[in-house]
Amino acid sequence: MCLCNPLIRTPFCGKPGCTMPPQESEHAQKEESTKTVHINDLQPGTYFHIDGEGAGLKKVKEILASGQKPVLYTMSDQYIQRVLDSLYKARMEGREPEDFFGDDPDAVRVIY
Repeated sequence: MCLCNPLIRTPFCGKPGCTMPPQESEHAQKEESTKTVHINDLQPGTYFHIDGEGAGLKKVKEILASGQKPVLYTMSDQYIQRVLDSLYKARMEGREPEDFFGDDPDAVRVIY
């Protein structure tokens, strides 16, 4: 979250003097409190948070096979529903949908 305004969910607001908050400590806190699951224990149809995007199991395995070692979290069904609800609401209001930013408290850390 932005240090200038906690209501802004992006890393920083871009105002003069605003700086990017340290990301490592937030990540470390999430790792401590998050359950883990091995990637081989996941079913096809599982979606993941990866670099701010969503990806399926097949894509994640391709990324891992290429030698990359991203930090992976599962994407919960509740999170996917909130994304779809946000898209639907924007369309019904005649607006172009914006990128969805929100926490996924049901995400599980994926180890591989």
